[in-house]
Amino acid sequence: MDPSISDEKEHESEKEQLKAPVIEEGDSIGLRLLGLLLQCVECVAMDNLDDVGQLLSEIAELSSPFGSLAQCVGVSFADALSSRIISSYLVIYSSLTILYKTHQEKLLNALQIYNSLSPLINFLHFTANQAFQEALDGIDHVHFIDLNIIQGLQWSGLFHILASKS
Repeated sequence: MDPSISDEKEHESEKEQLKAPVIEEGDSIGLRLLGLLLQCVECVAMDNLDDVGQLLSEIAELSSPFGSLAQCVGVSFADALSSRIISSYLVIYSSLTILYKTHQEKLLNALQIYNSLSPLINFLHFTANQAFQEALDGIDHVHFIDLNIIQGLQWSGLFHILASKS
């Protein structure tokens, strides 16, 4: 056997062993978002606003509030980084929660009035809690992550149902 052919086969075998595992499209978007977010955080920390603008536009293209979990997290972190950049640019180092607090209070009041007038929300919570209870039958551990919690009214009823099961 020709030694050069043997060396080529060994080299090809080594290449195949070093190949990266196959990553699905959703996972690759999530990994790409994570990398972009980390780069963006570093640029914000170093006040490198030119690169931050480019990174945030890439993050915005990959993120969606209605997409996968990674895309939802990307939207939230991009919003937070944008707020940090704006506050740094305007030399406002205090948090912007004062502006949001009055809006949040108005939203909370509106939701409370809506809940008192319409039984729809209570019915939806009850129905969802029943579905959770049926889905969790026989399961002893569960983790809930609510990315869009507004009032949290549903959770107390659900926790009561889950606690009474044990």
